[in-house]
Amino acid sequence: MDHPLFGPPLRDWREEGAISRRAKISAVLLMSLALIYLWVAFEPPAIALLVVTGIMFTCGAFIVSRPEPPNKP
Repeated sequence: MDHPLFGPPLRDWREEGAISRRAKISAVLLMSLALIYLWVAFEPPAIALLVVTGIMFTCGAFIVSRPEPPNKP
């Protein structure tokens, strides 16, 4: 919790269940890129692509629905 880089987001999550806007954008963007990569590089069957898309959409919705941490001085 005292780590200079990882401590503040971990404290925000533990205390408030909050995720910063920057982390939300990064997570959703990277999940989208991973889905595109899966689709283009591996050409999975349609059902597999739908399942993975559903899982990523659900995870992304959860991430986006979390509150943002309060501004701290």
